[in-house]
Amino acid sequence: MSVKIFLSTVSDEFRTYRDALRTDLTRPNVARSLVDEGKSGLARAALRKAAEAMRREEEERRERYVAGITALYNRVRDIALAAYDGMAAAEAIVTLAEAIHGTNTAMVARSLNSQAVGFYEYGRDRGSNVHLIALIELRRKLLKDASSDDERGLAQHNLGSALMMRSERESGTARLEEAVAAYCEALKERTRERVPLEWAATQNNLGTALSELGERERGTTRLKEAVAAFRNALKERTRERVPLDWAMSFGNQGVALMRLAERTKDAAIAETAYQQIETALETMRSGGHSPNAAYYEARLPEARQIRDALKVT
Repeated sequence: MSVKIFLSTVSDEFRTYRDALRTDLTRPNVARSLVDEGKSGLARAALRKAAEAMRREEEERRERYVAGITALYNRVRDIALAAYDGMAAAEAIVTLAEAIHGTNTAMVARSLNSQAVGFYEYGRDRGSNVHLIALIELRRKLLKDASSDDERGLAQHNLGSALMMRSERESGTARLEEAVAAYCEALKERTRERVPLEWAATQNNLGTALSELGERERGTTRLKEAVAAFRNALKERTRERVPLDWAMSFGNQGVALMRLAERTKDAAIAETAYQQIETALETMRSGGHSPNAAYYEARLPEARQIRDALKVT
């Protein structure tokens, strides 16, 4: 029943009360006509019912709008993904979030971040590059809209991670360079004094980006920078405090040292690299982290080969 119909069928008692009130307004003592609590209560009850009906009607209208616009922009997103247009897919997601949440920036950010997490996992697990392109655009949008130091630090860190994952499927260095820049910007907000473990996580990721960059470039500068970044991470990621995170940074530093030893022909560095990778593998295995254990297990034969070759020379 609509609000108009509801109001037109208010009880006879209320209409009688309404007419009597109109008459009483022309008399000197208006208050005398309002002493009938029964009729006054009826009026208030009728108005409350009308307000409740209006509220329900507005909620239903809102639900229909959200359902309709969600279906529309989800379809636009899916068409863009099928056409390998990650930027258009991200644009559809942003438009939908803003259409639903308006100026509520916190809810817009929450919606975009939820989509970004889904795209990250899909791109990682299924090898979909278009999802990673869309992910990068969503991370850029979240960075642009960040309003606090914490939000900017997290947004830069997440952008770096998105760029890193995309770079793994490319041979160039442009996205890796951008990832390094994003992590460095994140460290300006995620300071060791304020958020030590978050600072260490960004240092670890910076080390990984620099190590990958060092592998693709000549020379040893990037590899040395990577070793230094991992060393920083290990200042907070101690074995006693966070053993698996410690093993990750320790093992990643070992991989960077392995590449550095290979280029500098330094047997001592090669030995250190092998031991660190082996320790990281053992810690990951004992901690039940199979994916990281598998990664270090795959690196260990190469580290052994480089170490043994340098021992001979």
